[in-house]
Amino acid sequence: MPPDRVPAHACDFERIYRSEVEAVWRFIARLGISAADVEDLVHNVFFTAFGRLDRYDPTRPARPWLFGIAYRLAADFRALKRHAVEVAEGLLPDAAGEPVRMLEQRDANRVLEAALTRMDPPVRAVFVMHVVEGRAVPQIAAAMETPVGTAYTRLRTGRQIFAEVVALMNGEA
Repeated sequence: MPPDRVPAHACDFERIYRSEVEAVWRFIARLGISAADVEDLVHNVFFTAFGRLDRYDPTRPARPWLFGIAYRLAADFRALKRHAVEVAEGLLPDAAGEPVRMLEQRDANRVLEAALTRMDPPVRAVFVMHVVEGRAVPQIAAAMETPVGTAYTRLRTGRQIFAEVVALMNGEA
């Protein structure tokens, strides 16, 4: 598109893309999309977001809006693919160099990965957005276009599953 025909919101979109692409990538991987398909889905999220940019409220954070789009596209993708759930490597950031911290980080990744694979996609999405990404439940509910009470129920279910996995891995179950 020639520069004189570039929509005004394209500059805002580039800023949103640059600041949020890594977070969207991690979120999609945490939703259980196979590592081979994450890149394509990330591109689809931003393609969809660009098409809906006129509906985006720039006074609000872009990440929950993008996560809502990502959640819906991932659900559609799973319905079409009907493939086995695979959680991407590196769910949590790497520990910086220390061998003990690196082992602790690897163990934490295993626990998180085991818990996420046991969660249904809507529960997993709420759990990841709240516990890992630090989003407020009402914000998550809006992004997922679901009632706030449903989002809280999914979070509670996710926390129960996580606690069960921790107990199981610690030999307490």
